[in-house]
Amino acid sequence: MAAHVQATLGHRLTEVESSDQHTVKPWLSGRLDYSPPVTDLAAEGFPLAGGRIARVHDRDVAALVYRYRNHVIDVFVAPELAPAPAALHSVRGFNVAQASGAGMRWSAVADVSPEALTAFVAKLAAPSPQ
Repeated sequence: MAAHVQATLGHRLTEVESSDQHTVKPWLSGRLDYSPPVTDLAAEGFPLAGGRIARVHDRDVAALVYRYRNHVIDVFVAPELAPAPAALHSVRGFNVAQASGAGMRWSAVADVSPEALTAFVAKLAAPSPQ
């Protein structure tokens, strides 16, 4: 949550600004020791705005930035070391939803409704159709 607030207040939401997952994914992969999945959910009302590197728990992780109506959603994606409980909680007025999937841990932070955020992070963590 702190990384979301810091990026929002510092006006540094993205380091790579693009709605193209094929631009954002290689940019992040070239700067991290893993390749985070990047999904385009614009058709479902969550357009990709870009990405950045964030420092979370003393580790550099991918921060995917999505929009939802007039809100910004940060999604922090890191390799799953232990399964994340499917959890939702609120911190200082922001909702935080977590999920595990595709070998990653997903943590979404935003001031959107708990239902919208939970459904969104579940879609990101779901296995991609083959």
